[in-house]
Amino acid sequence: MNILERVIKNFRRIFCSTQSFISLLVVHSYIWFCLNINPTRLFEVNNIVINLSSVLLGFLITSIAILTAIMDRKLIANMRKTGHFKNLMTEAFIASGLLLCLIIMGVINLFISESYLYCTMGILIYFLSLSFLYVLVLGRIFYKVIIIV
Repeated sequence: MNILERVIKNFRRIFCSTQSFISLLVVHSYIWFCLNINPTRLFEVNNIVINLSSVLLGFLITSIAILTAIMDRKLIANMRKTGHFKNLMTEAFIASGLLLCLIIMGVINLFISESYLYCTMGILIYFLSLSFLYVLVLGRIFYKVIIIV
């Protein structure tokens, strides 16, 4: 499988999923309820989202580093044999990539004029809910690994 096929497969896995549908519902509720919010409050929400996603990305990178540090353990070796380790790492990299997109979108929102802020906040909220749903799935997988250890 070449790189382009893997990118297309992961793109479909991310954006044609239940998590993506739920995120679109969250954006729809944002559009429905929050279009009358003061733009200064949206900038405050944007700053909070940037800080929160940065902290989550740091913890996620730390957990990936810890897992790669204990590669010689029997549990990790068995997970590699059965293919669960690859699934865990794929989910971790998808979640970290989505968190990175969320941070980039938040930084872009800092420099956007108020007239475009409502639209870009919709994109930010999409990435926010999508990345948090993937982090929840990843947390469930990590919980199963910790319970086994």
